Amino acid sequence: MGHVLATLACCTCTLDSSYSCTCFLSSDAPEYRPHTLELRSSRENCDTRVVYTGKLWGTQAWFQGFEGYMDLATIESHIFGAYMGRLKWSPAGSPLCRHETNEFGECVGLDPTTRSDVRDMVERAKLGGFGELKIFTLVDTYMLTVTMFAAVRPPVAVLLCGHEGGMQRAVMCSYDWASQTLYRETVLRMETPVLEKMFRVNRFRFGLQRPLSEVQ
Repeated sequence: MGHVLATLACCTCTLDSSYSCTCFLSSDAPEYRPHTLELRSSRENCDTRVVYTGKLWGTQAWFQGFEGYMDLATIESHIFGAYMGRLKWSPAGSPLCRHETNEFGECVGLDPTTRSDVRDMVERAKLGGFGELKIFTLVDTYMLTVTMFAAVRPPVAVLLCGHEGGMQRAVMCSYDWASQTLYRETVLRMETPVLEKMFRVNRFRFGLQRPLSEVQ
C-alpha cells in the first residue's frame, strides 16, 4: 500500500454553532485515519492551508463574465479557491485597460480602477438605467487574463473575426432570442493562442446595432 504523498487542504474555521469537520492529514505510515475536530462558535477569522499551488498547465479554456468590478484577489479566490497571483489584468484588451513597463521591459497590465475616470465610471454604472453603459468583467481561464469593458447589454458570445497588431479581434455579442440574432456590444483584443481553443460555426445571424426595446 502506497504512502500518502500530499496533505489535503485543512482548515480551522468558526461557525455560529458546533460543527464537525473531518481533515485528512499526510503521514509516512502506509495507513492513515481521518481526524474529527469539534469547532465551537466564536468570532474569529477562517484560517486555511493551501497545498496545491504553482503554475497551471493545460487549463480548460472558459470565458467567465460578470457585471461590475472585483479585484484580482476576489476573482481568483472565487474561481480557484484561493489567491495565488495566477490571474493578471489584460494590458490592452479594451479601452478601459491600462499598462506599464516593468523592470524587465515587459508590458504588464494594471488595475483599470487606478485611473480616477474609470473608477468614477464603475460607480456611475452601478445606478445606470436601461440603455446606459454598464461595466462588465471577462475572465479568460486559458490565458489567465482579466479584462474590464463597458457595454449596454451583457454579452453571451465571443466571435473572433480578425486580427490586428498580433492580437485577435473579439466581438462581444448579446443575443436576441426573438430574431435569433447576435448583436455587437463591444470589441475586445485577445491574445492569439485563444484561437486554438475556439470552434468554428457554419453560419449565424449578426447585427451591428441592437435596437432598444420599448419598456412599459
